[in-house]
Amino acid sequence: MKVLLTATVQSHICQFHKPLVEVLHKHGCEVHVAARDNLAEKNGYSVDFSQVTSDEMIRASAEAFACQYDSMNQLFQRITKKVDMN
Repeated sequence: MKVLLTATVQSHICQFHKPLVEVLHKHGCEVHVAARDNLAEKNGYSVDFSQVTSDEMIRASAEAFACQYDSMNQLFQRITKKVDMN
């Protein structure tokens, strides 16, 4: 069975629905989440994908699927910035 959880922001799922997700997984459910990803923002970072080409993302994703993470790590190091939380 597939389950789709929806929320305005992803941190809501992490903060309030993690036990539900764990129960669903234990019962063999495939769980998906539809929400705006604000986890980086909540932890003091910004992630800007606007400078990532589709070819670059496809290549890094394919390599990551094959457990080769160098390209994805380099991509995220380039597009992730620490922001001032004050």
